[in-house]
Amino acid sequence: MKIVNCGYDYRHDETFRINRPSGTGDCILLILRSPGFFVFEGKTHRSRGNAVVLFKKDTPQLYGADGAEFINDWVHFEAEDGDMKRYEALGLPFDRVLEFENVNEFSKLIKNIFFEKYSQSKNNTESAKLYFELIMFKISDLLDKNDMTYSALSEKLSELRNAIYSNPQRDWSVEKIAKELSVSLSYLQHRHKQLFGNSIKRDVTLSRTEYAKYLLYSTDYTVSAVSSLCGYENDVHFMRIFKKETGYTPTKYREAKSISSEKVKESKRYMPFSL
Repeated sequence: MKIVNCGYDYRHDETFRINRPSGTGDCILLILRSPGFFVFEGKTHRSRGNAVVLFKKDTPQLYGADGAEFINDWVHFEAEDGDMKRYEALGLPFDRVLEFENVNEFSKLIKNIFFEKYSQSKNNTESAKLYFELIMFKISDLLDKNDMTYSALSEKLSELRNAIYSNPQRDWSVEKIAKELSVSLSYLQHRHKQLFGNSIKRDVTLSRTEYAKYLLYSTDYTVSAVSSLCGYENDVHFMRIFKKETGYTPTKYREAKSISSEKVKESKRYMPFSL
């Protein structure tokens, strides 16, 4: 393995974009510390940051900033077949975006590579290579850790989602949930959306809206009581959210459903086997 070039704490504006249809002729280790996008085989992956990408030497490279400053560290390196087999044995996937909770440790090691490569010390080349290999080992270790915790976290998030829809009135603070599950706020939000397609806050809104619809249709509770039973502290806020989600104010929704219910009862008098 040979380190060709490297860069630490490179920053570009929100218009930054790389497009290399034929790759660069060498492999790349890229550490992303800001929002960015990557395209592999026509599919776009967006990252909030804290990501690692390993490019093979001939992989087309299309990536860039995603609405914010692009901050990254990188190493261009040459890898022989034996090197690639070692990385494969470590379980290091190339041409994929690998998301982590934090990449600061990788960045620090690339900073060490940068100083070693351009220093005048006798063993600078070997020292830089050792730092690089340490990064690869640490990425492998974190991937193993992610695999072990992914299933457990997925199960906990499924239980959490069931609890949200069963008890919409509770105070579902995302910050408290992250603390209870011992994960970062950004990681929790990313995993939940990855699993279910909605953010936690969105699921809370949907669960409360469905519960409010049920209460308005099946009880004679006041709108204020329904608001409270659904976990809202402010009636005005509840009415605004409800109209946004259903197109009706709570009162109009109740009226519409009441009329519909009366029509069903009337139809059953003449067609008892209809819905």
